[in-house]
Amino acid sequence: MKIGVEDFYRIRFISDLEPGKDDIYFVITESVKKRNDYESRIWSLKDLNEFTSGPRDSSPKISPDGKYMSFLRKIESKVSIMRIPLKGGESVQIAQRKDVSSLKWSKKGNKLFFISNQEEKSDDVKIIKRYPFYFNGKGFIYNKRPTLFSINLDGRIKKITDSPYIVQDYDVSINDEVAAILSIDGQKLYWNNLYIIRGRKMEKLPMEGSFSDVEFSPDGRYIAFTYSDNSSSIFQHRRLYIYDIYKKSAKCLTCDMDISIGNSINSDSRMGMGKHIKWLNDSLYFLANEGGSSSIFSVDIKKFRHKKILSGEISIDFFHPSRDGIYMIAQRINEPQEIYRDDEKLTSFNKYFIGLQKPRNFRFRASDGEEVEGWALLNEKRDSPSILEIHGGPKTSYGNAFMFEFYLLFSSGYNVIFMNPRGSDGYSEKFALQIKGHYGERDYLDIMEGLDYCMKNFNLDKGKLGVTGGSYGGFMTNWIIGHNDMFKAAVTQRSISNQISFFGTSDIGPEFNGDQIGGAPFDNIENYWEKSPLKYAGNVKTPLLIIHSDEDYRCPIEQAYQLFTALKFFNREVEMAIFPGENHDLSRSGKPNHRVKRLELIRDWFIDHLNPKD
Repeated sequence: MKIGVEDFYRIRFISDLEPGKDDIYFVITESVKKRNDYESRIWSLKDLNEFTSGPRDSSPKISPDGKYMSFLRKIESKVSIMRIPLKGGESVQIAQRKDVSSLKWSKKGNKLFFISNQEEKSDDVKIIKRYPFYFNGKGFIYNKRPTLFSINLDGRIKKITDSPYIVQDYDVSINDEVAAILSIDGQKLYWNNLYIIRGRKMEKLPMEGSFSDVEFSPDGRYIAFTYSDNSSSIFQHRRLYIYDIYKKSAKCLTCDMDISIGNSINSDSRMGMGKHIKWLNDSLYFLANEGGSSSIFSVDIKKFRHKKILSGEISIDFFHPSRDGIYMIAQRINEPQEIYRDDEKLTSFNKYFIGLQKPRNFRFRASDGEEVEGWALLNEKRDSPSILEIHGGPKTSYGNAFMFEFYLLFSSGYNVIFMNPRGSDGYSEKFALQIKGHYGERDYLDIMEGLDYCMKNFNLDKGKLGVTGGSYGGFMTNWIIGHNDMFKAAVTQRSISNQISFFGTSDIGPEFNGDQIGGAPFDNIENYWEKSPLKYAGNVKTPLLIIHSDEDYRCPIEQAYQLFTALKFFNREVEMAIFPGENHDLSRSGKPNHRVKRLELIRDWFIDHLNPKD
C-alpha cells in the first residue's frame, strides 16, 4: 500500500479519553481542507456515534453523579464552558472567556474548575518586565498570567490563585482541597513548586525541582505526582512520588526503576496527550517508555510494590484503568490511533491506513560498546535512495508510533532510517544524559555508525543519501552536513544554527543551553560557538532546504536567517521556506494545508536531488 500527501486529510486524530459510569467518551478531530482548519466533536464509545455537534468541541468531563458532561466549545476567538445532560437534551453555556483549559469537576459535582489567563491592560507598545516574555504556541505572554478559577453551575466565577503565581497543573480532592503546580515570577523555567491550597491558605511541599501530573487519591489522603530535582540536568528521568497529607511526607515509588514517567515517542499523527498517572482505588497506574514502546505499570500504595500491567509494540497517548481492563488511545508504528481495551482494538477510525509495511527493528553496538536501537523502512528495490530522519528533544524517541511523514517518503520511493542515539528517552538515565555538554560528539557518532550499520546490513546505496530532522534533529542535520559531505540532500526544520543567539532569543534559551551546552555565552563563548553549526557553514556542500515558522519562539526564525545568509555568503545551494503564522509545532498542530505543504516541500526536495527511479 502506498500513500500520497493528500492522504493526510484522511487521518482521524483521537484524544481526550473520558470515562463515564457506563460509557467512554473521546474526541475525534479531522482536517478540513476547504476551510484549512480542524473540526472536533465528542463521541460515545458505546454507540460509536457523535455525542456533540461541534464543530470545535473538546475536553469532555463527566460529573461525579454521572448525569452531566461539561466540555469546551471554541467559537471564533472565544471558548465556552458547556454542560449537557448525558441522557439527552440541549447543551447550555455556563461561561465564555478568551481562553479556557484544564476543565475539571469538583468531586461533589457542585462546581467546575479551569485555568484561564488574567490579562493586564496593554496598548500597541509592549512594556515588558517579566521573563519569559513570549512562549512557543502562546505568543507574547508578558501581560498574561495562567490563573486557576472555580465556577458555580449558575456561572459565578471565583479566582483561586493570583499574582505572582502561574498555574501549570492542578487537581481537586474529595474535600475540595486543591493541589496546584505553580511557578512564580522570576523562577527559572523547568523549575516549579507543588502547593496545597485550602481556602486562602497555601502550603508548599518542601521539595525543589520540577513537578508535573498531579493527581489526588480517591480518598484525598495522597497526592501523586511526577518529579525531578534537576540536580544533574533538566533532562533527568522523571520519578513517581506520593505525598501523604496526614503525615506530611513524600515517598518515591519508582526510584528503583531506571525509567522516566511519560510517553515521549514522536508522532505527527496525534492531537495532544493525557496525564501519565491515574488512580484506581488503592493502586496508582503510570505510563513509561521502554525503548521505543509504551508500558503501563501499577503500584499498590499499601505495599509499595510495582508491577507491569501492559506492554507491547505500541505508543499509548491516553489511558484509563478500570475494573474491566485498561482503555487506551494508542497507535502502532504502522497504524494511526485507535481505541483499545487492553490488547483488543475497539475502533477503526483509521482503517484506511491498515496494511502499511512494518519497519524492521534493529540494534547495533556503537564503537564505545553501547547498544543503540533503530528502525528501517525498506523498499523492495534496495538500491533506492535512503533518508535518515533525526528526532528532536533531544530527550524524546522514535519507536512504535505512527509517522505519516515516514510513510509518505517510503511511498515516494525511499528507504527511511530512524534511530534513538545517545540523548534519547526510553533507556537508562545515563544514556539520556551522556550528551549533556557534548552535542555533536557521541550523538553524532551513534547516528553515523547506525547509518553505516544499515548500509552494510541492508545493502543500501551509499551514494543516494538524504538527511532531515527538526528542532534538535534540525541542529543535528546542520551539524552533520557541516562535518560530512556524504549526503546528497538535506532538509533542516525548526533548527538551531547558532547557540549564542539561541541563548538570548529562545523562550527556553538560558535554561536549556545553560544545561545542555553549559554556562552562559558571556563566560563560555568559545564553547557556545564550537557547538554552533553556523561555525561550520563554510564546510557545507550538501544542497539544503531550510523550513521554519515565523512564530517559532522555541527555535526562533533568526536561526534560519543566519544559516541561510551564511550559506549564500559561501555560495552554497540553499533554499528557505517560511511558514506564516505557524510555530515550533508546525508538523504536529499547524494549519492542515501548511502541514501538507511542508510534506510536499520535503518530498520534492529529495526527489529533485536524489532522483529515485520508478
